[in-house]
Amino acid sequence: MPTNEERLRILQMISESKITAQDGARLLEAMRCADAQLEGKDPTTPIARWLHVRVTDITSAKTKTDITIPIHLVQMGIKLGAHFVGDQHLSAYDDVINAIQTGHTGKLLEAEDNESGERVEIFVE
Repeated sequence: MPTNEERLRILQMISESKITAQDGARLLEAMRCADAQLEGKDPTTPIARWLHVRVTDITSAKTKTDITIPIHLVQMGIKLGAHFVGDQHLSAYDDVINAIQTGHTGKLLEAEDNESGERVEIFVE
């Protein structure tokens, strides 16, 4: 069974540019499938794989930021962050993580900041 240490090693290799984020996502997915098989679950059950964040200008609708992040990296990052700041500071992320873990796909969040003139949208794909 893969350990958290092995998963963190993959994240470290990504941060050091030894492997790409896509290669890291593939490795983490392979580890997830291995975990699912060991737990007697169907490893082919589709799950959300990507967190997509888009920031646009409200007035012009021009995209300012558009990033896609592998879900496993998001989950590992939040777990790693909890280690340093404590779980109580991450409660705002609980709904997003629950949606990811239960297989929700589509738009999770849309928020507008009229002061900065930006719209933020978060999707799970």
